[in-house]
Amino acid sequence: MKTMKSLISGAAIGAGLVYLADPILGKRRRARAKDAAIHGAKVLRRAADITARDTAHRLKGFVRLAEGIFKHEEVTDAVLADRVRTEVGRVSSHPNVEVMTEDGWVTLLGPVVSHEEVPVLEAVQSVRGVRGIVNRMQPHQPTETMRTQIPRERRMDILRSHWSPATRALAGALGSAMLLSARKLPAGAGVLSGLAGGSLLTRAATNMDFKRLVGLNTGRRAIELEKTIKIPAPVDRVYSLWTRYENFPLFMSRIKEVRDLGHGRSHWVALGPLGAALQWDAVITEMIPNKLIAWQSEAGSIVQHAGSVRFDSENGKTRVQVRLSYNPPAGVLGHVIATALGINPKQEMNEDLVRMQTFIVTGKRPHDAVRKRA
Repeated sequence: MKTMKSLISGAAIGAGLVYLADPILGKRRRARAKDAAIHGAKVLRRAADITARDTAHRLKGFVRLAEGIFKHEEVTDAVLADRVRTEVGRVSSHPNVEVMTEDGWVTLLGPVVSHEEVPVLEAVQSVRGVRGIVNRMQPHQPTETMRTQIPRERRMDILRSHWSPATRALAGALGSAMLLSARKLPAGAGVLSGLAGGSLLTRAATNMDFKRLVGLNTGRRAIELEKTIKIPAPVDRVYSLWTRYENFPLFMSRIKEVRDLGHGRSHWVALGPLGAALQWDAVITEMIPNKLIAWQSEAGSIVQHAGSVRFDSENGKTRVQVRLSYNPPAGVLGHVIATALGINPKQEMNEDLVRMQTFIVTGKRPHDAVRKRA
């Protein structure tokens, strides 16, 4: 087993050295690796600073909360009223409740959405200094407009979609500990501990809920990318290129083929991880000449995605803003695996747009496109 590990480690190190020492592309790869390392160090320092400050603030909050539990505090009616209004605003989608306080007794008046009356009362009861509640609120059914608004929920940070820096740090530390301890546990328990630890560590690192990580019930929004580039060409010329899908393989590195199916529909063939071919059909959802093109994949496509391109004319040049959201197989985890295999969608989109700019300005096909023009 040790010999096998040594062979695998040696092969990995050798492959890395060959990759970086390539006589043609090695210099560029080393420069990119250096830039990535510097950027990563800055991101880590900033994340550590934010996490430290968030943790300190939360610890202070816990200390104050503990002091409030064990220490009697005289609260004026004005302060109590402010606290109650704050809590009512947190649980009510339309906080129109009037608050009156006298000697710790809180009177609630005014309209309240019927299904929010109990949460409002519970929130007021939880305020320190409240001795009792006089409920004179007038419940009513929400209108159609009001139904579109979602009341804010008071939930523990761990149950929210986005975690605070302190929660992420704690969950990441727990996940790492579970991964390390998995090797010392029996086979079955070790596998479960490793899976749970890896999932928790990934959740903390990405700050995305588990459904989005694995691509469940997220539609086309698991991964979102955005890029803006300014092209020295008239807007009508740039727009015309984007409406001719057959040209895309000339500057998009992973697009092998695009066929126009008519009526705003098109069929796409792209290179996926390890050279696997991915195919899907897309349909135009909005098109404004020289202004906007928006599209989305059709139902049942292996890669669910949607995007838009906005064109703005600026002194003879064209400002192109691309927005793309997609849900790869296995969600964000699939995205992470693809990145580990050398596929970086954001970087590739940047490079594709630069190749597009070259193609528009010079009219020549970039040398590193997928295939030659038919």
